[in-house]
Amino acid sequence: MFRGASDPVRELAVCVFSGDENTEDDYARYVDWLSQLLGRYATADKPVMVQVVDRGNPVPNAKWRGRIADAARQVPPSALYILVSDSTIVRGAARAIGWLAPRDYEMTVCASFDEAVSTAEAWRGAPLPSLVALHEEARG
Repeated sequence: MFRGASDPVRELAVCVFSGDENTEDDYARYVDWLSQLLGRYATADKPVMVQVVDRGNPVPNAKWRGRIADAARQVPPSALYILVSDSTIVRGAARAIGWLAPRDYEMTVCASFDEAVSTAEAWRGAPLPSLVALHEEARG
């Protein structure tokens, strides 16, 4: 299941993929959410986007991977994108993809949401307590 939350004023966003399945609607909502978010952040100064993938949540099929990749091409070069997963396999795959297909924006992979917050705060050089609130909102 996909849920996302954003703070356009602080240029922060958090989304969560939870559960053991994602529907076509979940992926469609994610692509739409991401596209709208990236449209707002096109000229942002250091936006932070955190994507949490819970253990057991499946990867998208080839069709959705392509659509997600198309939407992600709009991530601004000034952005930090953080993937959070406690799965070493997911984190390793994300790192390998980053090496094989370098991005214009900064991407990092974290094992926990707390680690993601610390990473984002260090990158921004300021506390970001609203990331925790966005994570709670995205969790529902």
